[in-house]
Amino acid sequence: MSEQKQTLTFEDKKYEIDSLTNEQKKLVNHTVNISQEINAMIMKLEQLNVAKEVFTAKLRKSLATEDWRVL
Repeated sequence: MSEQKQTLTFEDKKYEIDSLTNEQKKLVNHTVNISQEINAMIMKLEQLNVAKEVFTAKLRKSLATEDWRVL
């Protein structure tokens, strides 16, 4: 059974992970980590936008049910 080498595809080229320098491996790890953080932030932003919509709707409903004097 042949062992499959780990590869990196970067800008349409494949590289064997074992052939990269330690610095290159570190840069790959940083890039992967940053991409994961960006995705987590995008998800958090989506959650915050939905929460804002809910609170805005609650405020709208609350103000509509009372006889508030609009300035």
